[in-house]
Amino acid sequence: MIGLLGLMTGWFPRAFRLPAGARRARGVSSFPLTLALLLLVAPSSDAATARVSLDRNTLPVGETATLTLTVEGTTPRTQPSFNGGAGLRITAAGRSTSVSLVNGRQTMEIALTYTVEALREGDFTLPGVEIQSDAGPLRTRPVAVKVVRGGATPVGEGQASLRLVPSKTSCFVGELVPLEIQLYVEEGRLQQGPQLQGEGFNFGKIGDQPTQTRTRVGNRTLNVVTFRTVATPVKTGKLSLGPIWLQMEVPVPGSRQDFFGFRQSHSIRVTADALPLEVQPLPPGAPADFSGAIGQFTLDYNAGPTRLAVGDPITLKVTLTGSGPIESLTLPSLDGWQGFKFYPPSSKTELADPMETSGSKRFEQVVVPQSPEIRQLPPFTWSYFDPE
Repeated sequence: MIGLLGLMTGWFPRAFRLPAGARRARGVSSFPLTLALLLLVAPSSDAATARVSLDRNTLPVGETATLTLTVEGTTPRTQPSFNGGAGLRITAAGRSTSVSLVNGRQTMEIALTYTVEALREGDFTLPGVEIQSDAGPLRTRPVAVKVVRGGATPVGEGQASLRLVPSKTSCFVGELVPLEIQLYVEEGRLQQGPQLQGEGFNFGKIGDQPTQTRTRVGNRTLNVVTFRTVATPVKTGKLSLGPIWLQMEVPVPGSRQDFFGFRQSHSIRVTADALPLEVQPLPPGAPADFSGAIGQFTLDYNAGPTRLAVGDPITLKVTLTGSGPIESLTLPSLDGWQGFKFYPPSSKTELADPMETSGSKRFEQVVVPQSPEIRQLPPFTWSYFDPE
């Protein structure tokens, strides 16, 4: 996508065109600077709400997931239907009610559950639905579902299988690729967590709090334990993501419980083969201030105070928000700012997910104008590459 993101003062024309996916965030302030104040009003804690969630957003063809529609603060009059299109079959499964009392305030939640069956490969979106309730109509947000090719199912009682599910099969060098590691097992105990290999990749930490759901595979009901991490390719070409393995203890097939309820068990190593991932180079023509950030970001920029004498400090406050390598984001060089003295910047990172792939990073940079001739701050730009 080609474009310039102008912050605070609109769009900025340039004499060159950025390559596909390259974007530049630019902020401008001047003396005197008038800042618009936004009044954010939080919704009442008593307001009725409706939200949807999936116990897993990636599932193979032929398997099922559980969709939960939660209504809080009111009672739905009917159970709405979800349209899964040609790729998903969605059927109502049940309804439950929970009531909690905290500090004398009673809260009621009604959970409507649905079974989502994957029919064919592809990326699908469940549209939001409107719920008629005693508090009036409520609407949910869309939910994304990725269906991948089905694999072989575990064989034999107590055995297990492992599946590696990348979020995409083609990416750019340096791009974060979220991964799911799905363990299918009837029963067992993990002895050593997933060990992921792959030449040409840097891997993030594999989360130590996997999610656990149940699914139907053929005529069997299995537990699905899902671990999540990210892979970042550091070179281009057709790379192999994996193999991956873990160690677990499972019951010996055919064994029976003894008097104390225990079964004979043995240790097994569960593996999954490597998958191909095509890694492309970044397109040419990146802006000079591009420092390697790849993802989707927004920039918020302001400076103050705006009335000062020579030698008084000005604090630049920059916030980068979005999805990508949040922790490694850096400010661009201000070497082009003539007539200023600079102090080292400080930063604070707030991550929005356990895989550390989204959130915000706030910077503060103190600059000091050295001449009374300076009447405004130079333009501030920060460039990134959007792989989408």
